Amino acid sequence: MKQSLRVTLVGLTCCVCVLRAQSNFGGTDDFSSVVVGNWTADVVEGTGSPGLTVSGDALQLTGGPLAIGESGRVYRDWALNAGAVNADWTVYADFNLNFTPGSLTHTVEWALFAFNPADTHNEYAYVSMTWNFTQLMSGFPLLESKGAIAGSESAIGSARTASASTATLGISYDASNQWLITGYDLNGSLTGGLNFEPFGVFDISAWGLTSGDTFGARIFAESRAGSSALSGGFGSGASVDDFTALSTAAITAAAVPEPANFAGWLAAWAGLFVLACRRRR
Repeated sequence: MKQSLRVTLVGLTCCVCVLRAQSNFGGTDDFSSVVVGNWTADVVEGTGSPGLTVSGDALQLTGGPLAIGESGRVYRDWALNAGAVNADWTVYADFNLNFTPGSLTHTVEWALFAFNPADTHNEYAYVSMTWNFTQLMSGFPLLESKGAIAGSESAIGSARTASASTATLGISYDASNQWLITGYDLNGSLTGGLNFEPFGVFDISAWGLTSGDTFGARIFAESRAGSSALSGGFGSGASVDDFTALSTAAITAAAVPEPANFAGWLAAWAGLFVLACRRRR
């Protein structure tokens, strides 16, 4: 009886381990309708009453008037499941900024975040797409990618101008190296399939995550007035579509992240300094 019980307990433990290892990001949302349980409730910050509304088979960004210097932000988190720490994954979505800014200094920014749910505001990485009147005159939005450790944010990819007002933005996780890798596809996921260009690589080993921790995914938008007031809304055209979460790494990078490179250089210089001191003795 004891042996049978022991075998049963071992079997249950193995099942739990397998289930834990398989728990990861997965699912899609094409925003053709509101699907209860896919997302958390929207969080709104600042002014201008920004909102995310499912309309026209997409998630539309809406916003009202903004005084000089004011801004409004809104975001929602993927609630269907979470990203694993001990397995690869990818999240991505199609972002659209095909609209006319409401004033000469009006700026709208879309961003896709991956973050540590236990420390949302201090440990994250994102890839963003920004559009304002300056970009309208040049014809293309600005792409950026940043990451944060202990609340200190730094660029993890050189800012660059997109060649279109729409792009698929994505973030992959390389579990073996503990890297978050941002990327983009300017053709979009609906044109010839996905072909991500790696953008930034972020070493998150300093986050100190364990196998029991998870990752969250967030869609974020911000509307900023700048030095000119925004008297009304900015119309349609700022939208997100086809959010996808995968249990594989669709974006890969061979380059070592900048933080790791920096640490390597420090270690190398420290070694040379010690060696020089020994020779002098």
